[in-house]
Amino acid sequence: MGVLAYYKRWRHSKGFGIHSPFAYRFITEVLCQPLPYYSYSRIGSDKDLRLLVRLLAFFRPERIMIMSHNPGRYTAIIKTVAPQSEIVNCDADFIVADIAADIEKPVNALLIGRDTIERAAELRCRYSYGMAFSNDSSRAVFAALPHLPRQDFSLRF
Repeated sequence: MGVLAYYKRWRHSKGFGIHSPFAYRFITEVLCQPLPYYSYSRIGSDKDLRLLVRLLAFFRPERIMIMSHNPGRYTAIIKTVAPQSEIVNCDADFIVADIAADIEKPVNALLIGRDTIERAAELRCRYSYGMAFSNDSSRAVFAALPHLPRQDFSLRF
């Protein structure tokens, strides 16, 4: 990554240069939130689980699908942070995936893992609306809300 690309990623992580009000709020209040959430004490220092807590608090999904070899890692957090949410196998409002998964329709999603770049690129091609936020290494978040224009952001989170 070049110096200019790194600088742009750093700036966007702070909200500079982001013109969409939704994207600015989402980046500054959810993805790059410096203050602790109430359930961090139960999680420890796992950055992926902390991000999941913030996303669940923001999106407040009713139905969540977990695509993982170790779903118990996420289930306990979901039950604590979003007790009103139901964990389902299909037709979800929010997806947590740390394995390669075929996501058919646009849905809010958190992708975690080594092959995140490839999976995120594939999903970007499928979505005609919504915003994609990635850190170019191991995490990507999709906000698949119909009122949002199709945009991609590369950040540090």
